[in-house]
Amino acid sequence: MNYIINKYKNYHPSKWEALSFLLIPIFIGLLSTTKTDDDIWFILTTGKEIIKHGFFKIDPFTIHNNLHIIIQQWSFDVIIYMLYKYTGSIGLYLFTNFINIITIYVIYKFINYIDDNKKVLSVIITIIISVLYTFEYLIIRPQIISSLLLILELFVLEKYFKTNNKKQLYWLPIISIILINVHASIWPMMICIMIPFILNSFEYKIGKIESKSKEKMPLIIALISIILVGFINPYGIENMLYLSNSNLKELTDIVIEMSPLNINTSNGLIHFFIIISLYCFYITYKKKIQARHILLLLGTSFIAISSNRGLLFVIITSIYPLAYYLKDYYAKTDNNKYFSFFTISIVFFIIMPLIMIIKSNAISFESRIKDGINMIYNTEKNEINNVKLYCPYAVCTYAEYVGIKPYIDARAELFQKKINKKEDIFKEYYYLQEKLIYYKDFLDKYKFNYLLVYKNDYLYSNLLHDDEYELIYESYEKTNNKIKESVVKNTDDKIKYYIFKKKS
Repeated sequence: MNYIINKYKNYHPSKWEALSFLLIPIFIGLLSTTKTDDDIWFILTTGKEIIKHGFFKIDPFTIHNNLHIIIQQWSFDVIIYMLYKYTGSIGLYLFTNFINIITIYVIYKFINYIDDNKKVLSVIITIIISVLYTFEYLIIRPQIISSLLLILELFVLEKYFKTNNKKQLYWLPIISIILINVHASIWPMMICIMIPFILNSFEYKIGKIESKSKEKMPLIIALISIILVGFINPYGIENMLYLSNSNLKELTDIVIEMSPLNINTSNGLIHFFIIISLYCFYITYKKKIQARHILLLLGTSFIAISSNRGLLFVIITSIYPLAYYLKDYYAKTDNNKYFSFFTISIVFFIIMPLIMIIKSNAISFESRIKDGINMIYNTEKNEINNVKLYCPYAVCTYAEYVGIKPYIDARAELFQKKINKKEDIFKEYYYLQEKLIYYKDFLDKYKFNYLLVYKNDYLYSNLLHDDEYELIYESYEKTNNKIKESVVKNTDDKIKYYIFKKKS
């Protein structure tokens, strides 16, 4: 053991060796993105609608009339639809992993800049960030782009703090324009990230936390420019305020990713451990701590505790500073040997797995209720506009893709009155599942002719004993944990859904 420690304690990898280690999270991404959740069908449906009819503000996809809508991720939807149209599921798979490769490389360059080219430390921190991100958040949603943009913002700000070069800040409004059009609900995070850096430009000291005086006006101008260019989007200020308008208690009771941190679950315990570990590091660290770094951790950990999906911001903003504080414990290296090692690693970690995955037809973006929806479509294709379909939250996005209008889909925010300017449909759905609405009153209101339900749906047991409806279809299907945890609570690994039809 001592021999191994002595041999590697001063190990200085070349640039190519360092890059070879970064193939590990890329390899994990190749394996973990062969399937996606049902949100892909809403993304494709929206992209197709924009391509055909341009931007729209009235929802055309559900049974409800005149719901005001904001497509806060419109450009991402268009890109994904065009890719799917011309390249199919393989194209989407390759696109996701291409963005992942770029993200990992940007993280590495960012960390390498922070720690003054200490490649061992750069590799370690990059792998920690990349693996956590890949396992939790690498899926075909706009967050794969917005996460990259937020990392670039941090890169720009840290460069400015290190060099005092005001020209670095010119990139921020460009990032803002892209982000507001790719993922508007995440755009406010650009402002949230700016605030700790502005506060770190004042002179003060609190215990180990220090902030040195820095020219503030360039940062303030950059913040104003970020906000002003945010108006450059098809939906104006509504897009910019999308996140603040999307807050409802009922969402946290049904949508797992919006629920507060729960340490009684394995996933919640892991999230809690990551956050606590970062706080423990700062508590035990004996030297000075930059105010911006502790402020970023305080802000993002609060978001992560409030919402499961908030851990993404901890991963992006609060792990990279470790490189800043640990860099003195690592040596710098500039040798560029062992390109052959990098080449061989690419063959084993990227090219061979990629060929095997594509050849084995492992890439699958199928909907888990596709067979049942296709049955309804084939039965009613000549009268498809007359179909009124009930299904649970986040399930029937594929129905929209084939032209069937459901009661509710995966866009929880759309079904709040604050956004749709008509009715609190999500609250109605929540009350229905809590048995606060009599099922007959609900059915009479919407006059559904098809209902797709799970066993744990309040309507299921009632429909079984209702003479006006008949069971016409049932299906067993397996789902992976990513789908299970991002859709609805209390679903089984073996999902059984049923389709009822109103009798003529």
